[in-house]
Amino acid sequence: MRIRGMGIAIAAFALTGTMFHAGCSTTSKTTPTRTKTPTVFSGPTSTATDSPTNTATNTPIATATPVLAPQVWTGNSGGNNTTVYNAATFTLISNYTTGAFSRGVGLHPNGLYAYVVNDSGGTVNVLNTSSGAILATVTLGTAPMWVAVAPNGSRGYFTNRTSGSVSVMDLTNNTLVATVAGLSNCRGICVSSNNSYVYVANDTAGYGVSVINAATNTISGTVPGVQARGISITPNGSYLYIAGGSATSNAYVASTSSLTVIATITVGASPYMSAVAPNGLRAYVSNFTPGSVSVIDTSSNAVIATITVGASPIGVTIHPNGTYGYTSNFGAGTSTVFDTASNTVLATVTTGAGPQGIAAQ
Repeated sequence: MRIRGMGIAIAAFALTGTMFHAGCSTTSKTTPTRTKTPTVFSGPTSTATDSPTNTATNTPIATATPVLAPQVWTGNSGGNNTTVYNAATFTLISNYTTGAFSRGVGLHPNGLYAYVVNDSGGTVNVLNTSSGAILATVTLGTAPMWVAVAPNGSRGYFTNRTSGSVSVMDLTNNTLVATVAGLSNCRGICVSSNNSYVYVANDTAGYGVSVINAATNTISGTVPGVQARGISITPNGSYLYIAGGSATSNAYVASTSSLTVIATITVGASPYMSAVAPNGLRAYVSNFTPGSVSVIDTSSNAVIATITVGASPIGVTIHPNGTYGYTSNFGAGTSTVFDTASNTVLATVTTGAGPQGIAAQ
């Protein structure tokens, strides 16, 4: 999945490269057993294409290759700030003040911009990922939570929990272009790899997952029968992995072509968010109550490992090269780094209080 925000957003460049940090590390780290440069995954073996057919007309904006250390961003709801740490060395880069109850985080595909949602302020701050400077502040709906950035970088989508809506922002000029209503207690959000459809998790019984047509910014379908909190999509666009929310211990797999649930998977109690690996072979679900991540084999839709992370994990994301996964541990004020090959914990990084959203590039 190319997930953005805890929603989750990621931009594909390797973990190695020029690195910088802000001197003081707040990391408790276990040295990885691997000493060679991580292997970049070659991508999914499936040749399936996005379904439904791409009808979006959004034009990608120009991209640039940033000269940055690989980064992980966490939105810290208790600290009103955002922590940035090095995605390869797990050392602190900086903490940026980003507003009241900072929550969801998204990263632009070109690596230059971050989007941090402020729940209490009802806004999103646009930051320069190199300096942390706030470039713009845009008003959203009431109690915005999560963000997903379209893979082509043209649009940002923000769920507004209390408003029951999604705010659509043009990322070329940081202005709102639409508000999609008719949702309920909406939380997780993701965008298909062809930029055509946006999938929204509604954490209210009876609402399921709403499908937004990105060309018209209207609701075009629903996955019924689930109460959803987190959501992610496979790279080929064929399947959604849905975290069932506080009332269940279930994750669900839904087909994007039929908009039906095709599998129910028992994970940990109170699953919160999900992520899919860039090669599409694994899905990951954060389990709030036991403090764990369930690892799912997407070929069998069976849980093949459970990783113990910090207390009350909310966000989970996978680095674009597929080597490392990261969680935001709300109850611990930390972020856990795990190896996706061995499903073992490599490091625990101290963040601000109450981290929720997480994104990596």
